[in-house]
Amino acid sequence: MNRGSVGTSYGTMSGAISSPEDAATPDGGDPSPFRCSQNPADANTVARARTAFTGWLHQHCPLTTTTAHDVLLAVNEALANAVEHAYAGTSGNVDLTVRYDVGRDVLTATVEDYGHWRPPDNTVDTRHSRRGRGLVLMRALAGDTAIESTERGTRVSLTWHHLSGRAAPG
Repeated sequence: MNRGSVGTSYGTMSGAISSPEDAATPDGGDPSPFRCSQNPADANTVARARTAFTGWLHQHCPLTTTTAHDVLLAVNEALANAVEHAYAGTSGNVDLTVRYDVGRDVLTATVEDYGHWRPPDNTVDTRHSRRGRGLVLMRALAGDTAIESTERGTRVSLTWHHLSGRAAPG
């Protein structure tokens, strides 16, 4: 894939793949990962990545509509957090890589930025705010959530297990 481009599989939210076998490539292997690499960390990138990822997700993963919405919301939140919090007034890039392991029935989405982690402001009362719930939301929607922050940036990994158990009835 070219640097600065978004994957090009498009789809709609209406369909669900009914079994893991339908999600596999014709040779029975794992689908190619979805990648959105080295794109500007901005709202346009998030929107384009979300659209392209939606198509890839529906093409390759056995999900109910509800689970697909959970995955898309969690990934969108991770992307939005990178855009909003990583660069604090400067520009930078954000990457999204998603892999579906058919054999293990595991989907992993990784969002990376190259900015500086800003810890949550725990002095803000979120009970009366519409902000400050992104990490809580991601953790509630994904099976596993891991956040790594170094001087080179932040990596958020969201993992869902046993997707075929959540597939739409065939």
